[in-house]
Amino acid sequence: MQELRKRGVLIVGSGNVVHNLRQSMPKLIAGDAQPFAWATEFDKCVKQRTDRREFSTLLDVQKAGASGALSVPTPDHY
Repeated sequence: MQELRKRGVLIVGSGNVVHNLRQSMPKLIAGDAQPFAWATEFDKCVKQRTDRREFSTLLDVQKAGASGALSVPTPDHY
């Protein structure tokens, strides 16, 4: 990141890696802010792989198992 900063490259990230509103909205509307276990599992998986710089393992969300499939229901949401 520091090298990119020296070259004037700005990296902006926003949003949440878990992006399944169909599953989450009913819960949120009901006032239940407790995350689904699969969402927490996938979020942790992505963080661990990012921290270890295992970026290539993050390219195929389906390899993250059921938690990946639920967290990212379609590729355009990843």
